[in-house]
Amino acid sequence: MFTGIVEGTAELIQLENLAGGTNFIFKVPGGMDLKEVNIGDSLAINGVCLTVTKKTIDIFGVTAVPETLRLTNLGDLTIGQSVNFERAMQANSRIGGHWVQGHIDGLVKVLSLEPDGVALNMVLSLPEKFKPYLIHKGFVGLDGMSLTIAGLNSAGINQDNFWVTLIPHTKEVTIAKNYQIGSLINFEADMMAKYVERMMEVKYAKA
Repeated sequence: MFTGIVEGTAELIQLENLAGGTNFIFKVPGGMDLKEVNIGDSLAINGVCLTVTKKTIDIFGVTAVPETLRLTNLGDLTIGQSVNFERAMQANSRIGGHWVQGHIDGLVKVLSLEPDGVALNMVLSLPEKFKPYLIHKGFVGLDGMSLTIAGLNSAGINQDNFWVTLIPHTKEVTIAKNYQIGSLINFEADMMAKYVERMMEVKYAKA
């Protein structure tokens, strides 16, 4: 379980394509270390919950299986590219974002990037299957970032969409600073919305 408060970025320095998945090796930037990360721990990589399989003081490795590669943007990573990472939350920690499982539902595409004072408004595609989970001012996980939905169906965009606002700090410490029109972003809906949907399905199936 994660909070969606990204701790920093890591650079992909090595990858190995396997018959049944991909091994990734990442390096964290100078001044940051992995002393509190152990082999077997969970890390959110662009919001994807993965298990640490290798580590040194500033390098860690994870493996993504085919289902993960199909649903996320990890399969498109190239050497030198950065990812968001977050360690699993502790039971005694404050939850600064929202409960994030690290179970990606699919991908959304950046449709527009518009400065708004010191902030940046980012409009994203909204696939039909994700519509039930989004509400104005609700939560969403984007590449592991806990963000607030600022609006639905922004004017001037000719397809279903939603938008979020990125503050300067978010742009500075995450991969959001690298987003461009057309970038594909990992999407995780608020799990509470999924529970409500499932409860309603069961309730009306019995009626």
